[in-house]
Amino acid sequence: SSDLGVWIEQQLMDRSITPAQIEYRPNETIPYQVKGYFPYDRSRSLETVARQFMQEFFWQDAAVFDVVIYKQRVDTHTKNTIVRFQQTMNGVPIFGSSLVMHITKDNAVVFMSGHVTTTPINTTPKLSSDTAIQIANQHLNQANSITQLPELTVYAYEGSPQLTWYLILSTTKTIGKWHYFIDAHSGNVVAHYNAIPHATKHLKTYSTTDVSNRPGTLKIEEHNSNYIITTTNPRLTIPHQYVSQTYDYFLNHFGMNSYDDSGRSEEHTSEPQSPDHLVC
Repeated sequence: SSDLGVWIEQQLMDRSITPAQIEYRPNETIPYQVKGYFPYDRSRSLETVARQFMQEFFWQDAAVFDVVIYKQRVDTHTKNTIVRFQQTMNGVPIFGSSLVMHITKDNAVVFMSGHVTTTPINTTPKLSSDTAIQIANQHLNQANSITQLPELTVYAYEGSPQLTWYLILSTTKTIGKWHYFIDAHSGNVVAHYNAIPHATKHLKTYSTTDVSNRPGTLKIEEHNSNYIITTTNPRLTIPHQYVSQTYDYFLNHFGMNSYDDSGRSEEHTSEPQSPDHLVC
């Protein structure tokens, strides 16, 4: 609710040692990104720090909501630990609620970003997993094999969270890997998408010492799974890898086959002398 959003913002502003910077997504009242300095006990684990931060500002019922670490690394520049979490509700993972936090060596949270689900729902299914498979089969209406058996998942990508059975079906007639979210109470198809749509991935990374002279010299070209690489410079290969992973994420989760969903090739220019300088 808007009242909850106001309360969260005020708590963040009061608690941060430095002025808190808070950002929202359009039409949302819960902060999507927070910057500040929120210190915690140095003896506590990263997961405990993240859990306490979320409980302090975003939800009060620790018996319902939680976070689980699934990836972490140390930033070579800031020395902060960048931790990725999956939010859960009653132990059920929440699809679309992945969080990122930057935590200092002194256990201070200085950055948080991600979609946070704060509305609890009933996580006991009425429909069986076998029924969910039948519904997905009827909806897909073509021969398939089960790539992933149904798993309870809270779907919170759009609108109110819903308890779903999440499963993946593979097809060969129309090549695809179909992700299905079946409402575990009503049996409705909440969402589905093909993670292997007919899309052409075409990415190019150029190198230049002068960003005003773009695009520069072509160093890496990726066309679907084929590569032409004429450099081993990590300041070129690593940014290209990040761009490629970003492309895959938006293709697999949103069906977008380019930054504007037009299928066009994407060109990026990197300045090797500056490891963080990538110009699209």
